Amino acid sequence: MTGALWLGGMRGGGESYTASMLSSQLSSPQYLESYAHPKLASALAERRLVRLSADPELWVFMGRSRDYLIIPRTYCSCRDFLVNVVGRGRPRPCYHLVAQAKANETGIYRDLVGLDWRSVWVIVLEILDRGVSRALRRALGAAEQP
Repeated sequence: MTGALWLGGMRGGGESYTASMLSSQLSSPQYLESYAHPKLASALAERRLVRLSADPELWVFMGRSRDYLIIPRTYCSCRDFLVNVVGRGRPRPCYHLVAQAKANETGIYRDLVGLDWRSVWVIVLEILDRGVSRALRRALGAAEQP
C-alpha cells in the first residue's frame, strides 16, 4: 500500500481499494461512458448536482429525499459509498460520484462557488446533521432570481 490512501478491504477479500483507484476510474472517459445506472440520466437532466466551492472542491448531490456531500473522485457521504467502498473495499464508486464526474465534464450543474464560507459551512452541517439542506435550496433560489 505504498503512497495510496487505503479506503477499505475489511471484509471484501482480495485487493484493498485505494483512493487512487477510485480517482482513476472516475477520470476515465471510457468508464464514465460505459457506466449505467437507472437514475443517472434524470439526475443530470434535473441538474441535481451543485458545486459549492472550487478550492477545496466540494459538491452536493441533491437526492429526492437526502443530500450527499461529494469530494470529486474521492468521497461521497451516501450509505452505498460508506458501506461498499469504505467498509468492504469494493472497487466501484456510487452513482453520485459518477454523476458528479459527468456533470463536471459536461458543464451540466448548478454553481454556487460565490457563496461565502459561512453559508457553505451551514449547508455542510445541515447535510451532515439532517440529511438535507434548506440553506442550499434558499441559496439556489436566490442565485436563480433574475
